Amino acid sequence: MQKPVRPEAPENLLPADKMGEVITQMHLADALVSSMHQASDSALIHRKSMYGLIYKRAGVSENDFESSFNYYKLIPDRIDSIYADVIEELGKLESQKSIAR
Repeated sequence: MQKPVRPEAPENLLPADKMGEVITQMHLADALVSSMHQASDSALIHRKSMYGLIYKRAGVSENDFESSFNYYKLIPDRIDSIYADVIEELGKLESQKSIAR
């Protein structure tokens, strides 16, 4: 059986931990936008604006994030590992929120 060929990494590949941080923030932004109960076009505008702030705060471009995401999703064990970290971090944040209540 032939070993699968790994895709070529993009020039500005974000490290897996940085990807996890950005994805975690994106999920939090999505939850916030969803809780606003806005029309879909308004929600899309807010989501895009929030993603822009997330990229800026993380020091990455949208293009670098997108190309890195597209690369990692072609390597199932890597994207699974990134999302496992995201789920763990979101769980920690949820626990902290529950404790603060």
